[in-house]
This record gives sequence, C-alpha cells and structure tokens, in this order.
Amino acid sequence: MPVSATSAAKLREAMARLLAGEPLHTDGALSQENLAREVQVTRSAQVPPSSSRVG
Repeated sequence: MPVSATSAAKLREAMARLLAGEPLHTDGALSQENLAREVQVTRSAQVPPSSSRVG
C-alpha cells in the first residue's frame, strides 16, 4: 500500500529530528517505536519492515 505524500513528509521530518538528536516526542533513541511516536501514529499504522512483507 503506498504512503500518502503527507505521511511520507511526516516520516522524513521525524527521522530527520531523530538523526539530528532533536526529538520532540521521544528520548531520541533510533527505533521503529520512537519513529512512530515522533510521527505521532501507532506502530500498527506503520508499514511492516520489508523482511516481514509477503510476496
């Protein structure tokens, strides 16, 4: 399922904050859970890692 342009932008902004050490909503550790918190979505709303995709 494709990610909307808005969601993609939010993901990029959140990752940039984590990589820069300037998190807004987490302790700054690089993890999928913290990325979801920075984007402010639940982990269940994220696309699964490529290693767990079927097909």
